[in-house]
Amino acid sequence: MIDQTETKATPTKNGKKASRIEKRKAKRQEKTSKRKVGNRKARIRAFPIWLRLIVVLFLIAASAVLGLMFGYGVIGGGAPLDALSPDTWRHILDIIEGVE
Repeated sequence: MIDQTETKATPTKNGKKASRIEKRKAKRQEKTSKRKVGNRKARIRAFPIWLRLIVVLFLIAASAVLGLMFGYGVIGGGAPLDALSPDTWRHILDIIEGVE
């Protein structure tokens, strides 16, 4: 039987015969060594993550309000601003609970 280690190309002193796997390992080691040395610059974000979260939450709230106004005003046939009044919501909750 042939030993599997003999079938793989082993690197010589000149590095002429190196298998793909060994080349990949060498590249990975170079990348990790560069990271450890600290050659990488710290990234300064122009739009911080906390501000992104606030903007996304604001956009979600704005789309919900606009959707309510569109649904109540255009599809429902009422005035769009009435969708935001507390009296309208009390009436809707009364219908849901079966009070009226």
